[in-house]
Amino acid sequence: NAGQPITTLMLRNLPPDVNQNELIARLVEADLQGSYDFVYMPQLFDTLSGKGYAFINFVTSEDAQRFTSMVRNKSKKLRLSCSISRAALQGLAANT
Repeated sequence: NAGQPITTLMLRNLPPDVNQNELIARLVEADLQGSYDFVYMPQLFDTLSGKGYAFINFVTSEDAQRFTSMVRNKSKKLRLSCSISRAALQGLAANT
């Protein structure tokens, strides 16, 4: 929906060394704990490495915008380089 706030983001082109646990650790290091309620990152079962993409649902659209700004401004606290777009499904309920 065009008027719906954007809270769920899709991250693409994540580095191969970043799996779900590492992604969450980086969110915590960047003081973003409490600003998201859902993180999903598919991983390869044999190596437990990520597949290069993930979804994060933020509690508010402002939290999502703050995260997006941190990535685009190459925040040293976040240490994450990736592409970000609006996820097709928005909100916690739609993603769980």
